[in-house]
Amino acid sequence: MVKVFIGGLFGPSYEVFSDGVTLRYKTADGMLELEKTSGVRLTPSLQQWKQFRQALDQAGAWKWEGRYVREDIHDGTSWYVVVADGPNRTISSYGGNAYPEGFEEVLAATRALIGGGDFR
Repeated sequence: MVKVFIGGLFGPSYEVFSDGVTLRYKTADGMLELEKTSGVRLTPSLQQWKQFRQALDQAGAWKWEGRYVREDIHDGTSWYVVVADGPNRTISSYGGNAYPEGFEEVLAATRALIGGGDFR
């Protein structure tokens, strides 16, 4: 299972979610609009899934903390990454205007998983 989101209340927002086989990619101008769209259904190759998981390893994402938030900023960019790759390999992390080391690599891996579409 994979769920990755990045966006803001009024700015571009992106979400990818998958059951491990089929993937749905959504994009909209703001989080509220994102909820209204069904997105595009994609089927990444086994090689794309393998590269995605390797990128998570290289980014150190399996060791991320659960929460990264800048308390002094009340607007801006929110994100979450939830990945279950077996019973003992999970990521469940979210944030607001603060990011763990390796975050940009995970965004790049997500873009590759969706075939190069916007995800920033």
